[in-house]
Amino acid sequence: MKPLLLLVFWVLIYPAFSQDPIAKFCNSITPEELRTSVEKLASPEFEGREFSTRGEKMAAEYISGQLNELQLKKKTSNYQVDLSIPFDSLVQFDLSNNKATLKHWDDFGSPYWPLFSNGQKIPVIYAGFGIDHPSYSDYRDINVKGKWVVVSGSQPYNDKGINLITGDTTKIDSLESQAYKTRIAKSHGASGIIFLQTQKQFDDLVKWAKANVKNPLIIPADIKEWEITYPQDSMLFIFFIENKLAELFFTNPHYFPDLVKSSVNQGKSPAGIFEGTLNCTFQTFRFFRQTQNVLGFIEGRKKDEVIVLGAHYDHSGKKDSTYLPGADDNASGVAALFEIAEAFKQAEKEGYIPEKNILFTFWGGEELGMLGSRKYVQNPAFSLDKTQLYLNLDMLGRCDSLHLKETGFVYVLPVNQKAVRFQKEVPELVKHYSLSLSPEFEYPFKEERILKRSDYFYFSESGIPSLGFLTGLHPDYHTPKDTPDKLNYANMTNIARLAFALVWKEAGMGKRGFKTVNPVKIHVM
Repeated sequence: MKPLLLLVFWVLIYPAFSQDPIAKFCNSITPEELRTSVEKLASPEFEGREFSTRGEKMAAEYISGQLNELQLKKKTSNYQVDLSIPFDSLVQFDLSNNKATLKHWDDFGSPYWPLFSNGQKIPVIYAGFGIDHPSYSDYRDINVKGKWVVVSGSQPYNDKGINLITGDTTKIDSLESQAYKTRIAKSHGASGIIFLQTQKQFDDLVKWAKANVKNPLIIPADIKEWEITYPQDSMLFIFFIENKLAELFFTNPHYFPDLVKSSVNQGKSPAGIFEGTLNCTFQTFRFFRQTQNVLGFIEGRKKDEVIVLGAHYDHSGKKDSTYLPGADDNASGVAALFEIAEAFKQAEKEGYIPEKNILFTFWGGEELGMLGSRKYVQNPAFSLDKTQLYLNLDMLGRCDSLHLKETGFVYVLPVNQKAVRFQKEVPELVKHYSLSLSPEFEYPFKEERILKRSDYFYFSESGIPSLGFLTGLHPDYHTPKDTPDKLNYANMTNIARLAFALVWKEAGMGKRGFKTVNPVKIHVM
């Protein structure tokens, strides 16, 4: 009896001593392989991977080749899904009344032109210097609710050089900032703000916009990007050349500064010296540009259910004659996705089959408004109703200013309420597998509106539980200095391993006749 009892004992406890497969396959994700992929994608060969360019297409071909080597299943013959994206180019944008017609970028400028409606009437009122201070207020005697306020950029000085606010020759610098004047206008119920500028100020603005904003008059036609990223606590704004705006309300434009000066010399606010309506008209030209998503998957037992992982592979191309490597943004996410896919493929070869399909997606056109992921959500490879989770990997290689001294860190952002449960599950995985990571679940820089700025956005809007893995923005973001040598590959490795462990659990990986047992430590970086 004793030998039989001993045999039974070993049969019962053997699984507790066997290696956890998650640990085994996690350890196949290495810093060396991550670095190799990042250096490849961030190299001059791909010319900065700008949307709808040769560089982006070459990057898609490279990714397709990697998926083919892994022998992932595909939905198309070459893993690529070709996309044709409509764009609108602003041909003409006018603001007018019965006195004059002013033209965009000649007389005024605004980055928000897509949010205006053709034929829209805009009520405007002059609000002086846009200041509301205990000793002086431009809002005391005017009603601006629902109107656009027009504000001058300085402070009320009379001909003797006395500031009506301070009572002497000094000024309060903070009262001249556009942020202050916008906040005050909003607090009084204004719906928009027009900043008056000198000709030189406006010329400098146009010069800056043309140098720093690619195609400022071209936007995706079916994605009004400002509607996504526009901060809800801000306001629409327009910059106007002062004497040009005066043409709309005065027979002689010189009357306007004279009236302002007269009011200030009398110790009064000039607010309300003109009020009226502007008519908004514009024309656009529709054209199409091409990009592609790259998709590969591991088939699950349930053919219709799916876990989706995604990373965008495009970047910002060139600035002047210098290409932008985009090592962190987002060669880091693509490299992590390669490693995760390879680890799952190794598991599949050893007999581990997921309950759900695992789809690996590489998005084109993210930089112009998450174009690739939006197109996928409109025409998914697997039903959205059967999509159990979307996990996004975007900028995993550097840390933001709050975490520069940390050796192991990642933001794990629940993008919608359906993903909040991961705030409990992720720390458990980190602890069980001894990963050198300190996950945080809330992004502290609210002004960056990070939850509207990556490919999880449209999945979340479609009601799919959505998570974002990232390590935050840094000064080299979208500059030639975002290079492979600055990435923390050890931290990237642990982030990729965490993502792998999470998806293993969510996808229901298992082996016939095998039950996953107590976790063991993963070799950490």
